[in-house]
Amino acid sequence: MLVFFASAQTFDVTFNVDMTNESVEPEGVFVGGGFIGNANTYQMLDPDGDNIYSVTINLSQSGGNYIFLNGPDNPADWGAKEQIAGQECSDPANFDDRTLEPFTGPISVTYCYGECTVECPADSCADVTGAPAIADDFDGNSVDIDEYYGDNGVTYEIVDGAAFGATSNVLRYVDNGGTYANVQLKTCNKFDMSATSVFTMDVYIDGSSLSGTQPNQVAFKLQNQEQGGNAWQSQVELIVPIDAVNTWQTVEFDFRTTSAMQRDDFDQVVIQFNSENNSDTVTAYIDNIQSSNESLGLDGVLMRQFTYFPNPVKEQLTIKAQSDIKNITVFNMLGQVVLRKSPYNKDCIVDMSTMQTGAYFVQVSVADTIETIRVLKK
Repeated sequence: MLVFFASAQTFDVTFNVDMTNESVEPEGVFVGGGFIGNANTYQMLDPDGDNIYSVTINLSQSGGNYIFLNGPDNPADWGAKEQIAGQECSDPANFDDRTLEPFTGPISVTYCYGECTVECPADSCADVTGAPAIADDFDGNSVDIDEYYGDNGVTYEIVDGAAFGATSNVLRYVDNGGTYANVQLKTCNKFDMSATSVFTMDVYIDGSSLSGTQPNQVAFKLQNQEQGGNAWQSQVELIVPIDAVNTWQTVEFDFRTTSAMQRDDFDQVVIQFNSENNSDTVTAYIDNIQSSNESLGLDGVLMRQFTYFPNPVKEQLTIKAQSDIKNITVFNMLGQVVLRKSPYNKDCIVDMSTMQTGAYFVQVSVADTIETIRVLKK
């Protein structure tokens, strides 16, 4: 007796992708991956110039994963694919690709590139000019940051930081074991490294969240987002160790002596806790991101030449030293000087009563040392 196994039928599927908010690479726009095939087999075209690129492919009705790509230059150039990780239309179990459900006849599929919607949102960078000087206190005071993006399984959200010793909102970063987990922030324009080469932020690692043996650290990477998934190949990275968990630490990334100063193509920052290429977990908190072109003199471990109290401070900050305090400079989170004094005394009072609530950096010069502390103003 002959037994016949029914095979899945095939039907034409027309893929359409709106590239309105994208700069199309010379290699063109493609659809591939999953049940479709290589990165650059099926090119999509826009014959009428309306920024909608299309291609029709005869495919198995069983459906499967797929992704749109901008400028792949070889069959395995998956670094050119759109980034939709964390959105509802991505499949984290299959490289954060899209999914086409089973179908019973010819169909048409339309999406905006990099989005889960059919229509593309308004371009948030359309009217933005000038080089960015990023800052964010997560209380609605974001400067020159277009968007955040969680990669490789990282989730993030703005939460009340009171339970962790902060006086306002902070950004929670949760890595549930993603191999290359990180959070990214994107800017509309390219950094001017002569004006923006030093980046500072406050970080807190939740000790109870840690697994594995990875070092407690935070990496800060400058990238060119136009390179998509290949941006890591030309990145410049700095890493700062975290001295202790369950406490806030101010970290500084000073790129002034790195190859980044010869670059003019950075428009993306990658923040990554506790290394990569591992499946360890970590939950961390971020606050008060700021950029400038001057170092605040932060070190990984400081042997203080002075004591200070209270912190947080409501009206007056007291600083006591063994030697005369030469200079005191108070910076806000944008790197602007809000107070400067030269007491030349071992005891000094800094009047912060008229300053707005928030975090400040207080730079203190004692003897031959300059140290910077982070002070919270109530």
